Amino acid sequence: MTRQEYMERYSGASKAEQEAMFREYYAQFVGPYIRSFVKSCIGEDRIKASTNPHFNDIPLAEWDRLDAVIRPIGARINKEINGASVWSLSDTVCVAKEAARQLKEAV
Repeated sequence: MTRQEYMERYSGASKAEQEAMFREYYAQFVGPYIRSFVKSCIGEDRIKASTNPHFNDIPLAEWDRLDAVIRPIGARINKEINGASVWSLSDTVCVAKEAARQLKEAV
């Protein structure tokens, strides 16, 4: 799904549909390496123990620290999907947290 498709579908959708689209969009940037990296940096136990649906009980600074590894991968995939390599720190955090959700759900 391109960023444009995501934004077009997002407006007017229900909250549940918006959450599903958000996950679908950022999930396309998550592969085995990203999941493994998030697991090793944040910690599987902490991810599984998180009680916040957005992992906000894990300090944002810890998610931000993942940028140096996730940004180059995300920017490359973003260029393939969207034709642009613009990537923000918030994109990194969204991808990392989606990887964490996948890890938590894999229990």
